[in-house]
Amino acid sequence: DEENSYIELLNKVSKIYFLLLFPVCIGMFVLSKEIIILYGGNKYLGATSVFAAFSIYVITLGYESILANQIIYIKGRERELVKIDLIGGIFNLISNYILVFLNILTPVTAILTTMFANIIIIFLQNYYTIKKLKVNFKIFSLDKIKYLIISLIFIPVTIFIKLNFEGTIKVSVITVVFNALIYFLILYISKDKVFFEMLTILKRVGEKNE
Repeated sequence: DEENSYIELLNKVSKIYFLLLFPVCIGMFVLSKEIIILYGGNKYLGATSVFAAFSIYVITLGYESILANQIIYIKGRERELVKIDLIGGIFNLISNYILVFLNILTPVTAILTTMFANIIIIFLQNYYTIKKLKVNFKIFSLDKIKYLIISLIFIPVTIFIKLNFEGTIKVSVITVVFNALIYFLILYISKDKVFFEMLTILKRVGEKNE
């Protein structure tokens, strides 16, 4: 059945996408200060909170991308997609006007309002996908969310590393290595199917290049 094959492929693609997206975003979040220093120097330290907020915002972009590009657009419902985006845009515009009125509009609050607008778009897209298009795809299922849950371990691990090590480069390298090892070790121990499929693909590519 063509629809079942489509859903199966969609599930596989989204899992691979989230397996990579979540650790990268949380990784950027926990190392936002170090990334800013390495990229621009201490004079740009004020942008740390902006970069941290943007790192979380990217997660919502990932969800929106799957629902919009891989389902609604493919199903030829661009008009409905525009309507949903318009609702999110109006919410974002009103939110920014409120922030200006309260005199609390900053780069961070602007990113946060955009993120909340995107969350509204995601839930509307998800509702439309399930209720109107009748697509049997659960984007918030545990087999996808688990990659975010595992990635959240980076937060206490990074705090521990920063308390025990000094130096931007040293902290960054140790954090990346330890968090990556923990993340992939958990996937290995839990026998994550998508992870092992990726290993198989990488092994085949490696053998071809030899």
